Amino acid sequence: MTLIQSLVGALCVCAHMHLSGAVQLAASDGFQAVTCGSSIKLMNVQSKMYMHSHEVSYGTGSKQQSVTSVPHKDDVNSMWVVRGTQTKPCSVGKPVMCGDTIRLTHGQTNKNFHSHLHVSPLSRQQEISAYGNDGEGDLGDEWVVVCDNQTKWLRGENVFLKHNQTGKWASTSKDFGYGRPIEGQYEVAARSQKDSRCSWIVKLGIFMRDSEE
Repeated sequence: MTLIQSLVGALCVCAHMHLSGAVQLAASDGFQAVTCGSSIKLMNVQSKMYMHSHEVSYGTGSKQQSVTSVPHKDDVNSMWVVRGTQTKPCSVGKPVMCGDTIRLTHGQTNKNFHSHLHVSPLSRQQEISAYGNDGEGDLGDEWVVVCDNQTKWLRGENVFLKHNQTGKWASTSKDFGYGRPIEGQYEVAARSQKDSRCSWIVKLGIFMRDSEE
């Protein structure tokens, strides 16, 4: 059973189906914050591409499962579950605060959004991969949520994801597109410079009610 299937079975709030195929809840009534246990779609603000993974490995670098971005918001492979770290778990419904360190686990493959010192295949930045087994990997899975002006990670507000070990920023750009077998997908990599390519926003997903409201 995937993490998404488990979450859907445990979800006890009213929702309606968005036309994209994802579940979207009203941003009021306890659903404004991004919370632990929520399954989300992260859209890059500049490129309008969605963070994505699948069972296709890199041919270079770590040769781990690749992470890309795609233009289609209705792809189930673009769902990521928000979790705490191994040393600081996060209970379902706990709002993610700006400055918190989290993990993002791919809903279909149970691998974690990850980075390390390998070089990315296209832009020659720092590689981002999906890593681990059954949601457990290592410290390279940890990311700090950096916000602009808010104290909580809120739906519809821009955030940045800073790799906790290396200090680099998760990014994507239409300047670096793949050919076959994943033609139409774009590189996701970690950059030294925090700029518009590194800004992400969450609007779609399966959201757990904020336990503090």
